[in-house]
Amino acid sequence: MQHSNSQEIYKLIRKIAQSDCDTSDMQELLTAVRTVLSQVMDTTNFSVNYYDHEKDSIKFLYHANEKDSIEDYDKEYYDRYAIENVGRLGGFTPEVIRTGKPLLIKTEKDSEENSKLNLRGLGTPSKVWLGVPLTLKNTVIGALSVQSYSKSELYGSREINILTAVAGQIALAIEHKKLMETQNKNEEIKKTLFSIANAVNITLNLQELYRFIHSTLNRVMDLPNFYIALYDSEKALLKFPYAVDAIDHPEQSEFTVDIKSLEDLSLTMIVIETRKKLLINKKKILQLCREKHKKIWGPIAEVWFGVPLQIKNNVIGAMCTQSYSESFHFNEKDLEILISVSDQVAIAIDRKRADEEAQKRSERLMAINRIGNAAANAHNLEKLMETIYEEINLTFRPDGFFIAFFDAATRELEFRFLVEEKNRRPLARYPLGNGFSSKVIMEKKSLVIKNYLEEQHVLPQPLNLNTPTQPLSWIGVPITSEDRIIGLVNIQSYKAHAWDEEDIQLFFTITDQISGTIAKARLYESVQLELNERKKAEEEARRRAERLTVINRIGKLAATATNLGQLLASIYGEINTAFKPMVFFIAFYRSEKEELEFRYMVRKGQKSEGLWLPVGNGLSAKIIREKKILIINDYEKEKDQLPPQMALPSGEIARTWIGAPFIFEDQVIGIASIQSFEPDAWNEEDLQFFFTIADQITDSIAKARLYEALEQELNERKKAEEENKKLESQLR
Repeated sequence: MQHSNSQEIYKLIRKIAQSDCDTSDMQELLTAVRTVLSQVMDTTNFSVNYYDHEKDSIKFLYHANEKDSIEDYDKEYYDRYAIENVGRLGGFTPEVIRTGKPLLIKTEKDSEENSKLNLRGLGTPSKVWLGVPLTLKNTVIGALSVQSYSKSELYGSREINILTAVAGQIALAIEHKKLMETQNKNEEIKKTLFSIANAVNITLNLQELYRFIHSTLNRVMDLPNFYIALYDSEKALLKFPYAVDAIDHPEQSEFTVDIKSLEDLSLTMIVIETRKKLLINKKKILQLCREKHKKIWGPIAEVWFGVPLQIKNNVIGAMCTQSYSESFHFNEKDLEILISVSDQVAIAIDRKRADEEAQKRSERLMAINRIGNAAANAHNLEKLMETIYEEINLTFRPDGFFIAFFDAATRELEFRFLVEEKNRRPLARYPLGNGFSSKVIMEKKSLVIKNYLEEQHVLPQPLNLNTPTQPLSWIGVPITSEDRIIGLVNIQSYKAHAWDEEDIQLFFTITDQISGTIAKARLYESVQLELNERKKAEEEARRRAERLTVINRIGKLAATATNLGQLLASIYGEINTAFKPMVFFIAFYRSEKEELEFRYMVRKGQKSEGLWLPVGNGLSAKIIREKKILIINDYEKEKDQLPPQMALPSGEIARTWIGAPFIFEDQVIGIASIQSFEPDAWNEEDLQFFFTIADQITDSIAKARLYEALEQELNERKKAEEENKKLESQLR
């Protein structure tokens, strides 16, 4: 019988040794060990623990249980990945590890003795519990246990002997796997450290470096929720330049938190202030909140892990990750990798920040030089402001920018150049009031707002420029000329603490540099404006003189002309010179026949006359019946409220149609019209000039028509007399 047992144990040991060779990691190994042992005993509830002598803690390497998961165990002793302070605990497993001997507990039978020894199990009480130490070179490295919740006689001396006999081989296999895992982990850490160290050279900027760090770590562990926080101890600002979080920040984002005003509990700040890593589960987070009488900042994770980023004992921030779904999302290897690479991450970030700062200083100097050169060469204010904005946008990336000028006479601010989210907005004027810009003007000094939400109680109400979002960072600097405030320059951002002190000083430097140039450009513009106004006034005077001359010429023609045809031709010549119409006509109204005689018509340079048409219901008929002028600036837009228009033979329709009636002795005797195929062809002054000409020539046309009628009547009498004489001669 003894020989049979030895053979059985020998086979088990060989199978366990073979399992060590056939498996690739600890979980596979212990699953295989459980399968081997299930051939000789019940392993439904099977657990293997590893003991860390230095930390006096037990870690669960493998746990299969029909009642309890690892998380179901009492969190008073269990902190996410280990049972700590084993030497002071009274559990079954700690007892096995302390004594280095097997322990068989039948809870009902041994309850009194267990109470004396202060022994109690974790989780749901079982009928029987059996544990054996895992010993290697006379040192206990862990424990293996089995238990049953239904059969108290399931384990006895036979199972103790078997487990004790194979425990050494299991311990050897575990140690071998741990050595392999350590080697693999060290290799992964080396590769990761090298990649992160090299990332400084291959990434273009800090954002790219942060993404590279995340993606590199994500290759060796699962990091769906990951962020890097950098701490500015002087300003008490916690900056999150990189944050990817499934709940809080679904897309990569960056933001800043003022620690002085933060009332919530920040796990990140605990890591930074203690300079120690922190692994904490949801229960401990809530417990910590109760102890400190604070609520947690942000969503509560099932497990949260953060490590400090240090350079020569100086903590510059923290690197953190969390899981909202799994309490055991991270394994021991994950934690050790993050801890091991944290210093290299800190060094990489610090180097990249130094590189970017040096590049930033160089770019700023270049920006100052470019703006200086542009300012020196630009006399056009609009072009100068565009150049200033382009350079400031490259350097500061503001969400909003404006240059506003102060009109001391009207006490108004003219927002001459205003850009919101890269879109140029129209010029706007607002009276000086109690807003930010007014504060800069009235106090004659700069205004720097780093976080409006935190500073609003000491600030005036911002001016509402109909922007959808309230800026949180706002910097306004006065523009001065000869000790006078002539305006201000502003940058703003929807993010709090968008610019640091160096950025702010640079903005002050740029504004100082451009103030004089803007003042000169404004003066140049005002001189140009005055010259243009003068030129415009002179041009207007010249045009009035020319039109007065035209009116005088037409007046002389009208006074002296007796031939109607010559008069109409002369009128057309003057009107064509002044208005360049595509269509012109003068039509006479025959009331007795309800007809219009288009006596003089020019269409696209082609003259026609002698066209008789019924008055009808068109545009000309409207003028005759209403006895007033008709102005159509755009027939296409107004045609629904107008009568139909007669098209040209080519089918074209006039867009601008102007008509004026000839009213003589309170009767409409005809109309004059000018037309264009373009909308809004003539302005108000042009129209008034046309109506003046129409009024002036009305009497002359009436008299010319009367003269023409009399002459026609005389000609007809003369002709009749000649006919009579001829007839008399024939009769003789």
